[in-house]
Amino acid sequence: MPAPFSLPPNLGDYLAGSTVYIFWDTFNTSNTSVTQTGLAVTDIEIYKNASMTQRASDSGYTLIDTDGIDIDEATGCHGVSIDLSDNSDAGFYARGNDYMVMVNAVTIDSQTVRFCAATFSIENRAGRNGVGDYQVTLTIRTTGGTPVSGVSVWVNSSNLRSGSVAGTKVTDTNGQVVFNLEYTTYYIFCNLSGYTFASASFTSAEGSVSFTKDIATAVSAGSSAYYTDSFLTRAIADVRESTDEPTNKAKYTDARIIEHLEKAYIIVLNEINRNSRTP
Repeated sequence: MPAPFSLPPNLGDYLAGSTVYIFWDTFNTSNTSVTQTGLAVTDIEIYKNASMTQRASDSGYTLIDTDGIDIDEATGCHGVSIDLSDNSDAGFYARGNDYMVMVNAVTIDSQTVRFCAATFSIENRAGRNGVGDYQVTLTIRTTGGTPVSGVSVWVNSSNLRSGSVAGTKVTDTNGQVVFNLEYTTYYIFCNLSGYTFASASFTSAEGSVSFTKDIATAVSAGSSAYYTDSFLTRAIADVRESTDEPTNKAKYTDARIIEHLEKAYIIVLNEINRNSRTP
């Protein structure tokens, strides 16, 4: 029988600063669970992408259940944890990278064994922040250069407001949102009550992943700019926003919205007339 081989499990994509837990089993030639010996944090080696240079520090590695061997007194069950926030080897753990963990070496059934225990990545897969490998920071400001918080921001690879490639984010107190994107051109779309936003786009590339856009203009009810849209088109836009823009809900067609607005229009006029009467 040829010697067996195994593929290391992929543990998934982790947020920066997370803790990775790795577990494995050991057996003898009769497939009976056996205790391994010789495991120490110095046996844990981590490689980044295709580099053959090991992480330079063992800091941040922990043997589970004191010694990592026979966890909770279960023969043949072992484990370690890896703290991704440990920066002893500066910059080794970073977003947009893949990692392989090797155990080198332990003794199992009187044999010296080395094995690839697991692979994982750090924010290097499509997920909640976007579809790419590169962290892109957008800062949304007014035309006067003041950051605007609370802005719903989404980006699309085509100039279509109704689509999003990375979900919707809300700007923080610095007017910033972060997406994980590919290196290409994206169009920016924004929404915040009381503001209008000029058209904007950006092209992310290596060394160019932070963009500031002075595109917000404050608008208040009563100003002429507030009424540039007709009654119906303004109401349609409001409904679109209230149904989790940029996704347009199919049941809210323009015709459906117009139908209900037309029915309500006379009520609005009557209310205006009633309020204008002098008691």
